[in-house]
Amino acid sequence: MPISASQWIAQHGGHLRSISARKLRQACQRADGECTWCGGKLTGRQSAWCGRLCVDAFLQLQPRNMRDVVHARDHGRCRQCKRDCDRMFYLAQRLLCLAAKNVSWAATVTALRAHWASVGFHISRDFSNEHYWEANHIVPVCQGGGLRGPDNYETLCVPCHAAATRQLHRELRAQRAARGKQQNMKGKSRYVKRRGK
Repeated sequence: MPISASQWIAQHGGHLRSISARKLRQACQRADGECTWCGGKLTGRQSAWCGRLCVDAFLQLQPRNMRDVVHARDHGRCRQCKRDCDRMFYLAQRLLCLAAKNVSWAATVTALRAHWASVGFHISRDFSNEHYWEANHIVPVCQGGGLRGPDNYETLCVPCHAAATRQLHRELRAQRAARGKQQNMKGKSRYVKRRGK
């Protein structure tokens, strides 16, 4: 029985980072002439979506669009350390322009790049990369936080995001180790019981 896309995502999308429209149509069992998102009847030249609202609802869940949504909400400010990453980018671009005009500013740019590298930013030579901040999943995808929309994202500067990622990896390794110990204990206890008979 066909279900709405939002229902399917709520039930099955927690561990998905993204989903294509084609796969969503298949998962929701959409027939030709039905909207991918809501299942409504398509009219005229429409081939997959009944209107802009359905397209926007689908696009809002896609990671490629999420960075823009999160930036519009948080304006590039890190939620943990409160560092203003947009201001850092602006400052870097401004200093680069000054250094191009005046050689004495080149030392300032070099010092700034060295300082930012020391606190965890990996800045390109021309400061062109925009990775001063990351859109981080609050609930990680591996724990069911995938396809949850902008409410499950937060802005973190690159060093804070790296620290959060390291912490998540430590927690996952500890969970795997605990599961491995439990499985080993179960296997040993069965073995001991059989030998004791």
